[in-house]
Amino acid sequence: MTTQASHSITCFDALIFVNLQGHWSIQHDLAYLSDLAEILAQMRGKVWTLLVDMRGWHVPDSIRHAKYHVDLDRRNQKAECWIVDNPEDNEYLLAYFKGQPVQPQRCLTMQSAQQFLLTLEIVIPAELLAIQGEN
Repeated sequence: MTTQASHSITCFDALIFVNLQGHWSIQHDLAYLSDLAEILAQMRGKVWTLLVDMRGWHVPDSIRHAKYHVDLDRRNQKAECWIVDNPEDNEYLLAYFKGQPVQPQRCLTMQSAQQFLLTLEIVIPAELLAIQGEN
């Protein structure tokens, strides 16, 4: 079954929630990265956290090995947490975090992401938890 690619980015004060879905293409990737860069620009001067739900997100090898440069402004980023289908998912993305002070934490459920973020005194807003349920 083919799943339509989509992304959404929602800001909850200092927490940015991203949902990535479907079979990705370079066009989807570039659109997402452009949208994310705009949101990060709005966070300039604030401490922020990125929570990304990657469950059901499929990236073909052609995109994993794409040669375009990705440079996101991660100043003031406190944490990054990925909710994934498998603990090894999206290993190729870790190359973008070399030399960065924040390293992504992979979790399998929203509940485990919530527990991880709480260790850093980051609270997932109740509104987001209600929307997400336990997908």
